[in-house]
Amino acid sequence: MMTVDKKDMGERGAALITVILAIVVTAALGGAIYSFVATSTINQIGSMDSTKAHYLAEAGGEYGVKMLVAGASIASLNHTYTLSKGDKFQLVVTDASTPGFIKYQLLSTGTSNVTASRVVHYILSLGDPNGANIPFDADPGNSRALNPDNWNVSGGYARLNQSGSELSLNNRHGDTQVSFNWSDPNSTLPDLANIWNDYGFLIYEVQLKVKLATGHDIVSGISFRLHTNGDGVSDDSFYGLSYLWCENGSDLPALCTGAVYKKPYILLWRQAVDGTRTVMERTLARSVLPALIKNNKLRAYSTLVVRVMEKNNPVTGTRENLIYAFAAANSGAQRYRPGDIYWDYSYFTPVPWGTLCDPAANCYYVDPSYYVEDATYTTADFGAAPQDEIGIHAFGNEKATVQDMAVRFNF
Repeated sequence: MMTVDKKDMGERGAALITVILAIVVTAALGGAIYSFVATSTINQIGSMDSTKAHYLAEAGGEYGVKMLVAGASIASLNHTYTLSKGDKFQLVVTDASTPGFIKYQLLSTGTSNVTASRVVHYILSLGDPNGANIPFDADPGNSRALNPDNWNVSGGYARLNQSGSELSLNNRHGDTQVSFNWSDPNSTLPDLANIWNDYGFLIYEVQLKVKLATGHDIVSGISFRLHTNGDGVSDDSFYGLSYLWCENGSDLPALCTGAVYKKPYILLWRQAVDGTRTVMERTLARSVLPALIKNNKLRAYSTLVVRVMEKNNPVTGTRENLIYAFAAANSGAQRYRPGDIYWDYSYFTPVPWGTLCDPAANCYYVDPSYYVEDATYTTADFGAAPQDEIGIHAFGNEKATVQDMAVRFNF
């Protein structure tokens, strides 16, 4: 007869239970590990789809931007583009243009494997190659006065003609500055702060036609990087590109110093906030373009064009301007008539002062024009301290008449 040791059986039972528990725990751990790996794999696949969707959205957006730059219409772009394996992107383009700028908002939605989608938002802002013509619109209550929603007037005299096509300045009533009132909420002029916020710089061209009376000293033309500080003009700081007539130098001694009297000049100059005027460059108008002159005087409605290229100096890192000047004559084979407003540079003759721009150099334009480099007035604080920026001046003791103002941004 066999005898069973209960103690031994108990120990064996305990060992068996231990083995069974170990198997159960191992199985549970194995299940947990599998569940974790499977979830991770699923998440990774989802992440890959999401990433792929993002790349699809970016690719679609870049395609849309490229096509818009090339001149494609909004209607031709606004649809869904299906690729292989169910991948696709959808473009939604809307026109958000402002004066002087062609502006698009573009939404590109990428979808991968029908399970994941991502959206990329683009804002494309292109300088309108036609620029923005700036009319001298009248005050609704006074047809001879400028509309204050669009214009600030400082100093002596600014008066519209009956048709509103031209503006008379100064007329022996004292120095006069007329400038953009772009920051008025009712203004229809380009929103310079918005442009500055988009680009961090203000890069533009301005053109204007000028007619000078010549009984006394007179300087008239385009003001830029203009900061007005009061109701008068003596504390305005700005650059000026102007036509200058020095009858005898008594009214404009700082600008006429060294000039030959009774001959029209093209002048690049600046005025400091204390009223100090400094000649930067000056040349006889005849030497730039003989057709500007008639009977030794400036031909009426001769054109000035200033191109202002703002950049950071690649060596010093400081913000500065490259300033170009051009002229066009209301005479000759390349006549640029009153009422003509376009940006065909075959009509404009560069003023040969400063540095010749080598097209291969970093001078920010492709034609070999001359420029002056200066960092006195820039837009580094433009957003924090808005300034008028662009205007028209007539200083001295005589009348100037201007018309056909136009601006082109980020050309």
